[in-house]
Amino acid sequence: MSSSSSFLKSSFAVVAIAAALALVSIQPASAQTGPPPPQPPPVASADQIIVFLLDNNCANLVNDPLAPLDQEIGGALFDNVCSLPPFGANTPSFSGGGSAAVQSSAASARNDVIRRRTARARRAGTTTASILDEYRYSSPDIAANGRHLLALAASDTAEPDFRAKRFDLFASLGYESLDRETTSLEDGYDSSIGNLTVGADYRFNDKVLAGLVVSVTKQDGDFNTGGEYEMDSLEPSLFVSILPSPRTYVQVVAGQGSQDFDTDRFVDFNVDFDNPMDGTLTLSGLATSMTDSDVLHGSVAFGYDRSAGKFTFGPRVAASYSRTDVDAFSENGGTGLDLNIEKQDVNSLQAVAGFFGSAAFSTGSGVFLPQFGVEYVHEFEDTRDPVTATLVDDLVPTPFSYLVNAPDSGFFNIEAGFSAVLPRGIQPYMSLRAMVGNDLFDSVSAVFGVRFEL
Repeated sequence: MSSSSSFLKSSFAVVAIAAALALVSIQPASAQTGPPPPQPPPVASADQIIVFLLDNNCANLVNDPLAPLDQEIGGALFDNVCSLPPFGANTPSFSGGGSAAVQSSAASARNDVIRRRTARARRAGTTTASILDEYRYSSPDIAANGRHLLALAASDTAEPDFRAKRFDLFASLGYESLDRETTSLEDGYDSSIGNLTVGADYRFNDKVLAGLVVSVTKQDGDFNTGGEYEMDSLEPSLFVSILPSPRTYVQVVAGQGSQDFDTDRFVDFNVDFDNPMDGTLTLSGLATSMTDSDVLHGSVAFGYDRSAGKFTFGPRVAASYSRTDVDAFSENGGTGLDLNIEKQDVNSLQAVAGFFGSAAFSTGSGVFLPQFGVEYVHEFEDTRDPVTATLVDDLVPTPFSYLVNAPDSGFFNIEAGFSAVLPRGIQPYMSLRAMVGNDLFDSVSAVFGVRFEL
């Protein structure tokens, strides 16, 4: 007998939820008699473990061989799979499957606007002569005030002391293309991410400023083997920036947000029976699910700049931590292969080391600066805890556990951008960023933003 099927994927929360399994442990609800039950492969995908459970008319889902089958298995699973004519000795095979490991661009967009505000505040509270000197030899997006920079661009005359305004408003729009590779553990997907980030801050003195940033993100993705998912998130964050000197800064960010996930996982299951007269079983449909997650995050960053003519450059180091708690959920669809997924906790601890450089050019209409940055990201939480699931129609549940893809432990981000200081303190900017060297993900993003002084 031969069989084939595709057990597609789904997107269950910032952690991929179906496709890859390792060390699946079957836990019977009641003791069995006779020889030990067959065991699944020591390393298997989610598809393979489901094949194992449904083999030979769901024999490996049965906890009490003496009880009627319909007391342990119900719904579409009983009607469409477990009560059918014998499958025979050959194990049916499944292919495909997996879930969306949702990654949002909210964090990078949030940190970008905070970094730009922090750097600019480092030039506040100096004399115009000092501002002119700093302006000539450093990035103007960190200068004190756009109107004074325009005046200084046209004249080298010293002026009275100038103090930058204490309030800032800023906003940015971002777009990211994020694609995940297909692996032996999970299906791949193509996704697009839209992000809106707005914020405000207050400068207490020349050394300390603090503010609030809110990021709204929407991600839409299509699985390679069919189906789709959608994620919406809202993440407010507080930040404090300490400016020990005009050349250095320390930035602390902390926040808590929420994410909502909707997933349609396409299921296509075919079985050829031993007796040709029994024909072929074909099951297909969508298994839908909804779930929420809470996200807690925090980061610390440090930067130092040196000047050389029109150029400013220096190192950047940072550390960040996030914890995502994904609620338990159940799929609906009546395919017989719908799943219950237990609560999941996902942790990330990253260290970042990089380099930033910029150049300053003045014209009669403003100050313009091209910018460049590169950073290496190391992920310390490069393993994933097992995910526990059961089949929805398994009346006496037989839990099984599986592992999803572990994140790449190291990759690079390369960024190039452009900003300007215009009259009335208006400072527009844009940047392009690409992820390089990540074995699981390909990402290219663009951010457009503006800052206003009040």
